[in-house]
Amino acid sequence: MKFIHLSDLHIGKKVNEFSMLKDQIYILDRILDIIEKERAGAVIIAGDVYDKSVPPVEAVSIFDDFITRLSDMNVPVIAISGNHDSPERLNFGGRLMRRGGVYIYSVFDGTLHSVNIDGVNFFMLPFIKPAHVKKYYPNVETYEDAVRSVIDEYRPKLNGKNVILAHQFITSSGTETIRSDSETVSLGGLDNIDASVFDGFDYAALGHIHRPQSVRANVRYCGSPLKYSFSESRYDKSVTVVDTDDFSIKKIPLKPLHDMRMIKGDIGTVLSNEMSSAADRSDYIHVTLTGSAGVIDAMDKVRSVYPNVMQIEFETARKTEKGVYEAEGVSLKTPIDLFAEFYEIQNGAELTDEQRKIAVEAMEEKE
Repeated sequence: MKFIHLSDLHIGKKVNEFSMLKDQIYILDRILDIIEKERAGAVIIAGDVYDKSVPPVEAVSIFDDFITRLSDMNVPVIAISGNHDSPERLNFGGRLMRRGGVYIYSVFDGTLHSVNIDGVNFFMLPFIKPAHVKKYYPNVETYEDAVRSVIDEYRPKLNGKNVILAHQFITSSGTETIRSDSETVSLGGLDNIDASVFDGFDYAALGHIHRPQSVRANVRYCGSPLKYSFSESRYDKSVTVVDTDDFSIKKIPLKPLHDMRMIKGDIGTVLSNEMSSAADRSDYIHVTLTGSAGVIDAMDKVRSVYPNVMQIEFETARKTEKGVYEAEGVSLKTPIDLFAEFYEIQNGAELTDEQRKIAVEAMEEKE
């Protein structure tokens, strides 16, 4: 049997105030195509189905459509909650959905629930914190204590082929788990859990980290199906297909409706046909403008070429050793002089005559 490993759908997410709903509908359709083509025997979702604990109505409708179509294809779905989900809301209708082959375990009750599909045991461990587990295992202090205590209870009983779903920050000695800006990870690595907690399982299907990667053999983050921050712009997304005959994996690339890219150059270069025609202009874009930082209406100008530009930043040539500046002689300077000094410190360039004129007019209007 083959199964599809998914996680971190984050349905309903906004990136820089851009709704990702259309992108998510598109990519879930592509995933359904892959599931059908691969003749998958199951689909597992390792947490963060939604982006918010109270997801918008549209997000709930999208997920409902996704699992309904899988049920219509007679493909079982196994899902757990992540740190972004509300366990109770995700679990609504759970007992009823099991009749249609949809198994959702999101509210931790001290038990490591499992379901057997085609001879493979799928164990479901939703996102847990030490406080969640301490009620059942009093000696728990850390995240690793929590996960290890729950699994150790069941490890001696493992037989046959065993897969576990988990949504935690898993690391392994000697390897680096690569994160991105769109994840929430505790300060100081307090939620680090060593991959050895999954010893005895044939495959650990992880969620939480958005970049596809294997922590060690058969302990894998499949990653999010879409890019949710510009720190993810340099690597592609994929679907992880696992063959339970030997637990080998295959990665199938996912092409999004809109890619997320970073471009850099002066305003002329950025707006040039050569750069703008190099890829899809409707991609989500982060622009770094070099040269003069005083481009008036920079966002409007860039958006006229790249309609989905999300961020613009200015790169200045000025480099200083001090990060804090002290204004001198404030009482002797006019407001426009003070503004001009501030502008130069921030941007490494003096105000042009036109910019000075605009600033003076704005100050006069305020008065």
